[in-house]
Amino acid sequence: MTTHVLLATALAMGMATLGSAQVTPEARAERSTQIYEKNIKLDLYNQILPILLTKEQFRPILQAVERCRQRVTETEKLEYEELRKLEADMDKALKDAGEKLVIPPPELMTRISNTLKKLGTARRLIIQMNTDEVLEAFMKAANAGQQKAAANALNMALFAPGVKVETMKDEDKIRIFVQEVLLHPSAHDILKKLAL
Repeated sequence: MTTHVLLATALAMGMATLGSAQVTPEARAERSTQIYEKNIKLDLYNQILPILLTKEQFRPILQAVERCRQRVTETEKLEYEELRKLEADMDKALKDAGEKLVIPPPELMTRISNTLKKLGTARRLIIQMNTDEVLEAFMKAANAGQQKAAANALNMALFAPGVKVETMKDEDKIRIFVQEVLLHPSAHDILKKLAL
């Protein structure tokens, strides 16, 4: 009886090993992304928790972040519609380039470039608006010590290359903290947990 149990266990372990060896590249990539996301969340916790905000302080910050997320969603819808206007012409140009070796028309390339510039400008404006809104909420909610902790939370040399970190004002550092940490897409779930 013991031999059968050992044999069954060994067979099960062998099947498990065989099954894990047959992971598709897509499954590996998806799993790697999931693990990477865990690392991002750990890093966000590492930046947020030392600020020592209370649940009551997190709530107005979370509300501001949620309004910003809605603004981003609306912007993405508008971007999608703008890009769709180009898609048929892009498909034709790709087909002609691949099948007939025809260089894509300069006027199409100009339209694409202009559209991408316009979308980039709109995106930068949204980032600025969102950062301003969450920065205001954070500054109202946080006390002076918490603001100082946020100002010193990040290695500014990584986020403001070329800027003399020692000459940066705390509000500029907090602005970067807000943009890189509180407005990070993965921070929303963390802020929800901390505000409850």
